[in-house]
Amino acid sequence: MNLTRANLFKATLKEAEFNNATLRDAILTEASVESIILVNTDATDANFRLTNFTDATITHSILDGANLSGAQLDRATLNNVLAEKTDITGTDFTNAILVGSNFKEATGDNLTNFFSADLSGVNLEVGSFIGTNFANADFFTAGQSTANLDKADLTNANLTNVDATGITFIDGLAIGADVTNADFSNSTLIKSNFTDAIGIATAIFDGADTTDAIGL
Repeated sequence: MNLTRANLFKATLKEAEFNNATLRDAILTEASVESIILVNTDATDANFRLTNFTDATITHSILDGANLSGAQLDRATLNNVLAEKTDITGTDFTNAILVGSNFKEATGDNLTNFFSADLSGVNLEVGSFIGTNFANADFFTAGQSTANLDKADLTNANLTNVDATGITFIDGLAIGADVTNADFSNSTLIKSNFTDAIGIATAIFDGADTTDAIGL
């Protein structure tokens, strides 16, 4: 199905299934697509602002450059999705499963919510997530090298084996986080809070700036 540049503003596509579809540059602003299934779908540069993807399943699809600002993706499953340079400011990923997806150079903000999301193997490299909520999220083996996580909330997050080299985490919260074998080499952790963090002794902080950090 080819829906390139289609205008589906406020459309209702609940429980629809798209396999090998093209949604490049399509407009689905404020659409209701709860429980939609997208498989091998190309939605490059699509506009999903304020779209409701609750309980959606998106697999092996391309969302590069898409606008997902303010979208609802709570409980959604994004499996091995390419989402580079996406706008996810104000996007809700609460309890979402994002295993193996690529959010390189994505932009979030203090209203972006990954609370209890499964980010196992997710790439957040060079992304900007200032003030973003990652509390209780699972980052197991994820890579977010050089990401900007200033003032982000990683309370009780699972950062086991995470490659966090070169990140900035100024004024960030990692209270109770599991940082076992995590690598924070050359990171900027000024005024960050690692109180009660698990596995601190096994984490790597070579070359990191830990000025006024708590719990390290």
